Amino acid sequence: MRLTANRSWEYHGTMKIKCFSSATLISMGLGLLAQISPAQAPSGNITSRTFSGVGEGLYDLTDIVTNLDEEFLGNGDSVNTNTFSENVTLTQSARGALTGGGTTTITVVTPSDFSGSPGTFTFSATYAIKGSVKSAGSNLVVALAFNAQANNVNLGDGVGRTLKESLKYLITIVPSTGTQFGKKSGSASASGRRSIKLLDTTIPERSAPLPVDWNVSLDLSSSGTKVTGTAAANLADGRSFPFTVRGSYNTATGLSTLTLTGAGIAKGGKLAVVLAGSNVTAVTGRLLGQNVNVNGS
Repeated sequence: MRLTANRSWEYHGTMKIKCFSSATLISMGLGLLAQISPAQAPSGNITSRTFSGVGEGLYDLTDIVTNLDEEFLGNGDSVNTNTFSENVTLTQSARGALTGGGTTTITVVTPSDFSGSPGTFTFSATYAIKGSVKSAGSNLVVALAFNAQANNVNLGDGVGRTLKESLKYLITIVPSTGTQFGKKSGSASASGRRSIKLLDTTIPERSAPLPVDWNVSLDLSSSGTKVTGTAAANLADGRSFPFTVRGSYNTATGLSTLTLTGAGIAKGGKLAVVLAGSNVTAVTGRLLGQNVNVNGS
């Protein structure tokens, strides 16, 4: 028996081949090139999302600390509880420094003045505040020193005296619980009399100020892989900190890494921003004395 293999085949019909013009081929090539080309370096105005709440917001004590109110034990040579109150203004810098000063009104309420009678005295004084806000792990530590002096103060005995007051605070803010606690020390004195000291040096646990919402706005220009420009950290309380921007664009990853250096009132603040195209994906660094580490998306 012979087996014959027939490998031949026949095509019955008409085969058509489509030809493209040169212009069409060029257009198709450009379209394909656009699909595989990397994104361009960022330019123009870009704004991050709003960073809010614990872990993202920033603590700004500016215009939050406006009054100091403490009790002192003793008045002259007698033992009484005396309340001192003073209105103050305080500013927190980009570095986290706390400063303030000028003229304040001090009110002293005492159950026994130097003449032996109860009294309320209000007088003008000059004052100065210095301190700092610093990150301590996941918490913040606030140190504050207040000093004031008033001249020719009559505390009930008709004698003009120089009154001095000195206070120090060390407060820990715990963002995870929204609380704060700490300790304090201080004294007050009137010329010709012994000084009096704070009645209580422990600050019990109480509610902490809420962190302020903020964002980062960028105005960028690029040349090749080099990125420059300006930026600002904008706080919801109305404060804004300006930065200069320098960085680079990675053509392989499409990511831009930018260094923001504080300028003017933002001197001492420093942030690093990562962009994916024109989207802010991360912000790290330090501002208002606090560590910053937020996800931009």
